[in-house]
Amino acid sequence: MSEDSKQSEAQSLPAQLDQDSEPKEKQPPHPVGAAIEKFVHRIRDAKVAGRVFVAAAFQAQIKRYEQNKEEVEASLKGFESDDPQVRSAALVRLLRAKRTFDRLHKSKPSEVIARSLFLGLFSAFDAFTGELLHALFSRKPELYGSLDRTLSLKEIMTARDIDAVKSAVLADQIEAFRRKSYSEQFSELERRFDLPLMSFPSWRHFIEASQRRNLITHCDGVVSQQYIDQCAAVGYASTDLPGLGQAVDVRSQYFLATCELLIEVGTKLGHTLWRKTLPAELDKADANLNELLYDALYVENWARAKVLGQFAYDQKRFSSEHARRQFAINFAQSLKWGGMDSDSNRILDSFDWSASSLEFRMAAAVLRNQYDAAAGLMRQIGKGSDLIHETAYHTWPLFREFNATAQFAAAYAEIFGYPFFRKVAESASAAAEQVNKLQAKSAEDEEGRSLEGRGEVEAGRAYDEERSDQPNS
Repeated sequence: MSEDSKQSEAQSLPAQLDQDSEPKEKQPPHPVGAAIEKFVHRIRDAKVAGRVFVAAAFQAQIKRYEQNKEEVEASLKGFESDDPQVRSAALVRLLRAKRTFDRLHKSKPSEVIARSLFLGLFSAFDAFTGELLHALFSRKPELYGSLDRTLSLKEIMTARDIDAVKSAVLADQIEAFRRKSYSEQFSELERRFDLPLMSFPSWRHFIEASQRRNLITHCDGVVSQQYIDQCAAVGYASTDLPGLGQAVDVRSQYFLATCELLIEVGTKLGHTLWRKTLPAELDKADANLNELLYDALYVENWARAKVLGQFAYDQKRFSSEHARRQFAINFAQSLKWGGMDSDSNRILDSFDWSASSLEFRMAAAVLRNQYDAAAGLMRQIGKGSDLIHETAYHTWPLFREFNATAQFAAAYAEIFGYPFFRKVAESASAAAEQVNKLQAKSAEDEEGRSLEGRGEVEAGRAYDEERSDQPNS
């Protein structure tokens, strides 16, 4: 379940807009939360790009091989002719096909894309750490006192004001911070904020991935002694690592796993520093973390939801008991939908839900498959409350199995006066209409861009060195 836009203790389940509700003035995002969300979405974008474009490049390479093969076969047929001109043309065609084959044999576009995206993950992480520190210092100016920097009189005299001096000092500190290894960066953050940041199981994998980034950036993927030493320092056995001088690459599964790893590390780093540095803002931190957790549930990424859920559940302090139970319900969901029912029940059993609100009691009953009890609580809640409204029964991951049961169907029809499937059909029709509008708008925008950029596209084609490798071009 997720906080709504008000982030109040009285509202616990996700921010789903009721279609009949009046629009509310949107509050500016918290800078730390905004930095975390931006980073998570950049990594998710890279993951999507990896799934789409690496495969597309591989398929395009196969197609070019097939085209080249056809060109060779057509050229060989030309040699069967008695006409000298035909045989001469066939020779030229064959030599051209051979040149194309040589280029294809040395070409690895899918590997280049995979490596570029992999390196981009760490570029996004570096940008994130800078934005995170900026956000923390902006919310707690007392942190500037911990910076160790000597300024010249000229720098002070030419500064616009004291805020300009502070910004310049912080920018220099962040730039120096980014030049350090990740182990050194996290050690510095541990000292500055006085809390452990590297004591979680995935830390060793983060270090290995960052060292692999260094290999690809500086050594074309060839394993160095530094890579081996750094990985050994965080617990890798020599048998778990490639040998010195071997080449490493970024296979699909490794890339996708690293995306999830970076989301985990970034979220844990951001929230650990946020909660320690700004304890008066726990309500905002809880809301942000719960939104990230809910989003993982919504897209059915149970592994990510489990990681974030465990992290949220293990926190020592919460903004309210309400938030604590909210995390427990969402963590239990991640376990249940991930096939770990007994672990889900263990989390639920760690709470006494009898004194909780009807909504929490229904959530616990749903996750325990106690559908008769859940339907009874659903009737008590009625058409809507501060926590649950009709849309929730259609969209929340919590109800993904319950809303297919006879108990749910009967309760829903009794409460709202019409069958669940009818509302589903109406919602689907409305969604389809909205998609059509978006597609039409996108087509208009694309037409405008294509007209404006046509000259640039044609100019770009003239400089496309790959075009000369295509048969019959």
